[in-house]
Amino acid sequence: MRASTVLGTLAAAGAAVGIVHLADRQFGPPRPETEVRHDWLRRFNRRVYNPLMLRVSRSDLPFPALIGHVGRSSGRPYETPVAAFPTASGFVVALPYGRGAEWCKNLLAAGGGTVRYAGATVAVRDPAFLDRDQALAALDGLPRAVFSRLPLDDFLRLEREPDPGSGPGVSGGPRPRPGLEG
Repeated sequence: MRASTVLGTLAAAGAAVGIVHLADRQFGPPRPETEVRHDWLRRFNRRVYNPLMLRVSRSDLPFPALIGHVGRSSGRPYETPVAAFPTASGFVVALPYGRGAEWCKNLLAAGGGTVRYAGATVAVRDPAFLDRDQALAALDGLPRAVFSRLPLDDFLRLEREPDPGSGPGVSGGPRPRPGLEG
């Protein structure tokens, strides 16, 4: 992948974070009946932003990560680009749309999935919600500094699946469908 494509996509990622921040200030908290924020932004991301980020995340760059999950009803595999950051035991994933995102529901229903981060695919299990303070305590360095300044309250913790055979749970497998499930 060319450097100009990567830089352009990272600029788009920064713009999207800014849009989420402004939209949060403009439109307030999530709707209580669905716990989902900014449906209009989710639709835009699903149709425009996610396909762009899928191209970048299949490279060896650490951002964005790809969450591999299986649809609850369809049984199909999907990949969704997310902001996931490694911890000592797994990953912390930001939930800018709240806990009602389809990929998040899929991970919870299946009890896990995969995370593709920096070119390696890691099996993960035991998804659990974290509040802001718990997530910041699990993160360090730049991720902690960034998330301490963003208006995010929901996070998801994913534990690495133990892999007795070959190290930290790196796996292959069939190529999932692009995560257009918001």
